[in-house]
Amino acid sequence: SVLIFSLAVTQLTAQSTFKNRLSIGLEVGPQFSGLRNATGLRNLKGRISANAGAYVQYDVSKRLKVSLGAYYDPRGFRSDYKSEFLRLSDTGYVGSNSYFAYATAYKINYLTFPVNVTYLSGGDKFRLLVQGGIYLSVALKYREKGFREIYINQVDLPHFGDSTLTAGLHRIDYDGSAKELFNATDFGLRFAFGMIYQYNKNIAFTFKPGFYFGLTRFFSNPQANVKWDRILRLNAGIVYKLHPYTKPKNEYILR
Repeated sequence: SVLIFSLAVTQLTAQSTFKNRLSIGLEVGPQFSGLRNATGLRNLKGRISANAGAYVQYDVSKRLKVSLGAYYDPRGFRSDYKSEFLRLSDTGYVGSNSYFAYATAYKINYLTFPVNVTYLSGGDKFRLLVQGGIYLSVALKYREKGFREIYINQVDLPHFGDSTLTAGLHRIDYDGSAKELFNATDFGLRFAFGMIYQYNKNIAFTFKPGFYFGLTRFFSNPQANVKWDRILRLNAGIVYKLHPYTKPKNEYILR
């Protein structure tokens, strides 16, 4: 998408005033993703990963910029639980010597396309920035890894009433695709703030802590209304202006 946008803009660069407004940027940094209000998931923990991406930026004015980017966006979370007993729903018997436990880690890697508007303030070298926009994420890979287990104590076994059960530990381990559990896309809002250092007329360096807020549920189960609402990025990057502004020769001649 960045390449197509860049090529389309290049076709319109016949006028130097437009050419002087176009830049490309690269960013990379740590990413912290997680969930909240996820009913049925105990002891939630987020995933720490690294994101990276590129974008094309157009200068509407000296202070106002618009950009389109593409980012590798790895997200995920973990959940685990161990009960203190097993309760039979039909008899109400509490097996205090038995338990149920699980631990699962989910990793969902996205390709994310943000469209942003950036406002700058400050001097020529150091400037503050505020950025906001929308994003669309397309899932590339879904993976789950973990286990589920039930331990039935010999003392509790007669009360379960299932002749196929045996005393001891019953465990299932799994490690594979979780595509059926999640939706293929995610859409939401993003907000960032930070600073930019103008190294020279061609190159600038940026530091942009940013937040992502999903607006759509990402579980395929319609009853699980869970969204990506805890995503933090601490990105640093470089911006390169494709055609720095230079005064036409006739200006120097007249001066």
